[in-house]
Amino acid sequence: MPTASERSYHGDRLPWEYSPPAEAAAKKFLRLRNRLVPYLYALAREAHDEGLPMARAMWLAYPDAEPAATFDRQYLLGDDLLVAPIATPGPVATKEVWFPPGEDAWVDIFTGERYEAGQVATVEAPLDRMPVFARTGTVLPLKPLGDRAGDSEARREIRVYAGDEGAFELYDDAGEGLGYRADEFGRTPLRYETTPNGHRFVIEGMEGDYPGRPDERAYDVTFVGVEAPERVVVSGAGRTADWTYDADAREVTVSVDPRPVSARVVVTVA
Repeated sequence: MPTASERSYHGDRLPWEYSPPAEAAAKKFLRLRNRLVPYLYALAREAHDEGLPMARAMWLAYPDAEPAATFDRQYLLGDDLLVAPIATPGPVATKEVWFPPGEDAWVDIFTGERYEAGQVATVEAPLDRMPVFARTGTVLPLKPLGDRAGDSEARREIRVYAGDEGAFELYDDAGEGLGYRADEFGRTPLRYETTPNGHRFVIEGMEGDYPGRPDERAYDVTFVGVEAPERVVVSGAGRTADWTYDADAREVTVSVDPRPVSARVVVTVA
């Protein structure tokens, strides 16, 4: 009788060993995993410090909510991303997703569609998309598209899901070795705030040092789910910042030129 490992191994392991649609979907999600490294790396450090798992059962975050126990085929990745994998076949499949109460809304990170908190909704997804949702207020750090794991740490993309206020702490270290045990690491607090007439995103100066720490870092900050701004300002720029607006996605992206990693930066969208 074959063992479990023998039953699970069917020979095809690499994306290009499958049909073109499956290959394209696999490549897309492998690139997404690489883009998520700054978020995942911070979660790994949190798991080390606090003992919290990176992937969290719904009942861990919502122990008093009855649906948290019954919707056991979805999970939180960190505090801010809700993941509901689809395990049924078909070019387009559906999944019932429970959106926990207490937040303004949850936003599909692929389509931008918003789902109100405290409801169960049927979500559709094709082969190249998974139901993944960010709670409003999420600050999601990413590597630029095309960067590999060992590429420069001198640029970060930040996606800010407008609505509730939120925060995240970016974590960096040498990426190898045990220097983190000797306090060789850096932490950069990130904070999203609403204002009476818009939105504000604050990048505090990095605290700490480690081998290979960049002297400067540039940012591309994208506010998701906002109206076209009248004015965008980056502190220290002395002028209106460079920005673009995608009306279909309702996203404004602000380019922050390289600044010392110890400098405080404030991006205001009015």
